[in-house]
Amino acid sequence: MNLAQGLHRFHVGDRLSEMAVYNGTVYLAGQVADDATQDIRGQTAQVLAAVDRLLGEAGTDRAHILMVQIYLADLADFDAMNEV
Repeated sequence: MNLAQGLHRFHVGDRLSEMAVYNGTVYLAGQVADDATQDIRGQTAQVLAAVDRLLGEAGTDRAHILMVQIYLADLADFDAMNEV
């Protein structure tokens, strides 16, 4: 599959796709931890693993990310999240 041209959707659900690739640019849907009972370090590791998996499917990696938006329920978790 040539992801450099056209629109390609991955893991399509009823409301959204986990990832869409349009003309070589990758767009990820909001990623959240599968196990919210873990602390911020565990949840961050889960989200990064999901991002890595999706980017790998698109043939790229985190080194090519242009922008990320992160929402934290508690800003006190900022430093611990960054450690991961």
